[in-house]
Amino acid sequence: MEYFEICNNNPFEKQWTRAFSIRSSSHDVSWHCAECERGVDRPSGSFDVVLEGGTAFPDFLCCGAFPFLIVSGRVVSVWKEAGVGRFATSPVGIVEIRDSVLRSESAPEYFRIEIAGECAVDLAASGISVAGVCKRCGALDRVPPAARVLRIFDGSWDGSDLFRDVRHFPGVNFCTERIVELVRSSGFTNVAFERMSG
Repeated sequence: MEYFEICNNNPFEKQWTRAFSIRSSSHDVSWHCAECERGVDRPSGSFDVVLEGGTAFPDFLCCGAFPFLIVSGRVVSVWKEAGVGRFATSPVGIVEIRDSVLRSESAPEYFRIEIAGECAVDLAASGISVAGVCKRCGALDRVPPAARVLRIFDGSWDGSDLFRDVRHFPGVNFCTERIVELVRSSGFTNVAFERMSG
């Protein structure tokens, strides 16, 4: 089985507007470790965005504030129609557009995708060493902090078309070849896939 990392393609396609910042419109998830000082502050569900730059609205919207997976309503419709399961959606509103000719009234509906499918990344096979573990929260000090190509443990994938490693890589989204084919056949814009190995 082949797996892919799915992300926006903004670094290479400059015409697309991007989410410069977010403004929560739902309860915030806030957690900080007193020992290692790692933490998270992010909306639990829906939020609004300030868009910046670009001359067109993409189907996969880059978010500079946090690596949220934000997609157009067109993507959500195609995935639901195709029976892609194990994800939840929350509305993403547009409150402002800066440095762009774009106007919010012509924007598509956007949604945050929260993936429920699961896997476990094999750190050693991905070329990542563990330099330390926080005794309080269990967070890892990884060397290097990120890997070029991630690999997952055999048997850890739960069979979902969209999945992620919630513990070690919560902001990295993975998918099967079926998602790649759906995205390409539908002509969705501003999306990239990095091939992985199982």
